[in-house]
Amino acid sequence: MMFLVLIVAALSALPAAAQDSTISDDEVNAVAKQLFCPVCENIPLDVCPTVACKEWREEIRTQLASGMSEDAVISDFVQRYGERVVGTPQDPTLRALSLVTPWLLGLIAVLVAGFTFMRWRTGKPRQTTPLGPVSESGARDDDYYRTRIEQDLLQRR
Repeated sequence: MMFLVLIVAALSALPAAAQDSTISDDEVNAVAKQLFCPVCENIPLDVCPTVACKEWREEIRTQLASGMSEDAVISDFVQRYGERVVGTPQDPTLRALSLVTPWLLGLIAVLVAGFTFMRWRTGKPRQTTPLGPVSESGARDDDYYRTRIEQDLLQRR
């Protein structure tokens, strides 16, 4: 009798164990958010509607159900398809460089713009030099220009 009770208990526990190992869509999407579509450009795997992405999500579900961690699943995809599937390099040095470089370039651009603006704001006004001779009163000598124009016109005839 005890043997029969143990068999019934074991058989009733099998469906419960199978339910515990099912992976929810949220768990799959948590990993898929970190990966990018192999077909489309710059579209996360969790929102991409293509067939390839659906297959990848099912593969993620299978790997998670087999006991692999999220990092192990991502590492597996990187190993098979390259670093383009994660968007950022896996190498810590390259990752740091790719994350810091845009900020450094932005900072340099702001500094150059600020320096240029300050130079423009505090700069001395340009002193213009007159094109022709200046009379004693400081005004341009209109007679000089008039005679030059008349000479040029006479030479053209």
